[in-house]
Amino acid sequence: MISKVLERCRDFFQSLPLWTKTVAWTALFIQLMSFTGFPTGYLALSWSNVFQKCLVFEVYTYVFLHVSLLHIIFNFVSLLPLMAKFEKEHGTFACMFITLVPYTLFPAFVHLISYRFIFAKESVSIAGFSGWAFAFISATCLQNPQEPIQNYIPGKYIPLIYLFITTIFVPYASFIGHASGAAAGYATPYILEHIPLNRWAEKFDSLGNRFKSYRSYDELAYASLPIAEPSTGNPNFPGKGTRLGI
Repeated sequence: MISKVLERCRDFFQSLPLWTKTVAWTALFIQLMSFTGFPTGYLALSWSNVFQKCLVFEVYTYVFLHVSLLHIIFNFVSLLPLMAKFEKEHGTFACMFITLVPYTLFPAFVHLISYRFIFAKESVSIAGFSGWAFAFISATCLQNPQEPIQNYIPGKYIPLIYLFITTIFVPYASFIGHASGAAAGYATPYILEHIPLNRWAEKFDSLGNRFKSYRSYDELAYASLPIAEPSTGNPNFPGKGTRLGI
């Protein structure tokens, strides 16, 4: 039983496209380092670390850090299938850009500003993939905004339901991180419509195509992301903090 589960997990990881696979193995490596006692807590994001200790790299590293094995498992389950689907459909460069720029930086800046100027808690840290997960859930649901759940709830509102459930039932979940991630996901078609992604991807693809699991940019794939509302149709986590994810 266990061997079959491990074999299926191995096959799943091997089938992932390049960027999704890189992200997954990076997070697993950091988690392994934390188990060995390596001080990975400095990778979490907080105002005090970024602006008082000058650990600016935290605006990127926080997404790869998880506070427990259960935390990373739940985030993998919610993120990796959607992220892999996006990368396969739109290309590796597009997936890298959307995760590293809006999906990472926007939640990071919202967290920093909120906890510094609204809550006055400069040392509160966040970590985890679930800001990305909420972003990809929103972007995916936006592709089919009229697809309902049991004929009652339009698909575009599903991320808001997940956000509500996670906030209520998951201890120490970061509402700000999740909500800002979902907002970035809803903005995905507008972001991709107003940047010269095709010109950037053309240069990047010439290098990336050397890798077997690299996916080239597909400009036509963005036809599935609506730009307007359809008019018709149917152990080392530092101190106090909150986490991004379940």
